[in-house]
Amino acid sequence: CETVAGAERVGDRHLRGLALVNRAEVQVARQRYDEALGVADEALRVFDELGAAGAKSEAYRVIGMVYRETGRPLLAESRLRAAIEAAVASGSVLAEAEASREIAVLFQGMGRNENALAMLNASHRLFRRLDARVDLVNVDRKLKALQEAFLAVVREWGRSIESSDSYTFGHCERVADTAVAIARRLGLNDQDQLTIRLGAYLHDLGKVRVPHEVLNKRGPLTADEFAIVKMHPVWGVDLLADVEFPWPIKPIIRWHHEKYDGTGYPDALCGDEIPLSAQIVGVADVYDALTTTRAYRESLPHETALQVMAECRSWWSPAVHAGAMAALGGFVCPLRPPEVRGTIAA
Repeated sequence: CETVAGAERVGDRHLRGLALVNRAEVQVARQRYDEALGVADEALRVFDELGAAGAKSEAYRVIGMVYRETGRPLLAESRLRAAIEAAVASGSVLAEAEASREIAVLFQGMGRNENALAMLNASHRLFRRLDARVDLVNVDRKLKALQEAFLAVVREWGRSIESSDSYTFGHCERVADTAVAIARRLGLNDQDQLTIRLGAYLHDLGKVRVPHEVLNKRGPLTADEFAIVKMHPVWGVDLLADVEFPWPIKPIIRWHHEKYDGTGYPDALCGDEIPLSAQIVGVADVYDALTTTRAYRESLPHETALQVMAECRSWWSPAVHAGAMAALGGFVCPLRPPEVRGTIAA
């Protein structure tokens, strides 16, 4: 209020509009949505009169947030898209990044996960541009918040994949936790661990195209049925064709069923052709499949599962197998595990 009054005293209408936007954001945070909408509308009128496109973006963004939080998604999307258009027209990277983030939150709440991820990626890319330009904005904090938003959307999408199958409910979350534990054991950094967690949440995305009766069949699959199941890594990547991630997640989705000895699918890769991240998620996936009840068999005890994995160690590089056994308590891993060849980005 004092800032608005001060702007009025000095006759600075642009400053008054910005102060109104700030006041509206405070009201949104306090959940006083009617007040926020009135103040933001007033700011929009000020910027309209001044022809200040960049500032109009800020007003549209707050109005969109109000509509989103009060259950009016179509109006929210309209105003947030107007915010993005105004930001682009004025060349305001920060305003475009902020509006893209808010529309991603809207899409997440609507269950439009692919759209949410696309807008999160746009916002992430824009904040990275700000980081390179060293603009006066706390980019690190905003990027951290965006990473949390990516995790939330991807985790929710992974859970939705499992919702129709009681046998695999929680599978993606468990695979993610196990894979990150293995990555940590292998000394991978925080960004690599984030990549692996995101990829693990979506590794089975393509199973939404596999018929329910095939996924939940009791007893062995026919050759034709197994051929369908083996398509799910390819279908998973296809479903994300229009989504770009700031991290190399798609190789995990496509290649988590590849095997180091060349007997995996869908591309029969072998050795270090298989990205390290895909190997890590793959071994975590196998462990969870062995230790949870499925339609076609009962779960195995932890020790038995580790023995099975030891017998199948040719499926993974020596380093990945050793890291998995150490993370899962199979044996005490030396302080320096076997050399990890390959990189997450491979």
